[in-house]
Amino acid sequence: MNQDEVAEHEEVDEGEQARVLELLRRYGWNATSFQVLQPGFRYWFDPAGDACMAYVDTGGAWVTAGGPIAAPERLPAVVAGFQEAARAAGRRVCFFATESRFTRLVPMEELPIGEQPVWDPAHWEDVVRGSRNLREQLRRARKHGVTVREVPASVLEDAAQPMRQAVERLKARWLASRRMAPMGFLVQLRPHAFASERRAFVAVS
Repeated sequence: MNQDEVAEHEEVDEGEQARVLELLRRYGWNATSFQVLQPGFRYWFDPAGDACMAYVDTGGAWVTAGGPIAAPERLPAVVAGFQEAARAAGRRVCFFATESRFTRLVPMEELPIGEQPVWDPAHWEDVVRGSRNLREQLRRARKHGVTVREVPASVLEDAAQPMRQAVERLKARWLASRRMAPMGFLVQLRPHAFASERRAFVAVS
């Protein structure tokens, strides 16, 4: 059984999840922020109640899922508190999947192990103008009559809905073509989870 399969069988503390979700609404900014609501994570809450860390206990270390979920000015203090709690539990700490903002606010040695594509929807027209390949893909989509529409959360949450089933089939094909990395706990793919907190779009022809 791999790590994601183990996560599927772990019980979820809904009270803790609710606390984390509220903090995410206020302070979430890391690209992996929303993933911490998936099964398999433990949470450390700062005693002040205004911050938390999501992590996985490997037995030798607490491996975090991104940086602290906290106000920017609180990051150094939250990190220090988390490290102290880990030491008390006999664990080292590894801050995984953080971004440059984290090390600007909490100076420490970092090791880049990957990159992620990022684009700002507010500058979409500039993105299109700067990519000939993207313009060609958009032209082909228009030629084939592809349209995009938003999917209501209620549709994604209902396993009996044809659209939800189509999304699940697409997800299965995509995952079958890619092997999950060892840190798969941060790339769980559940578009139906907390659907009301997301905006989902589908392209159809």
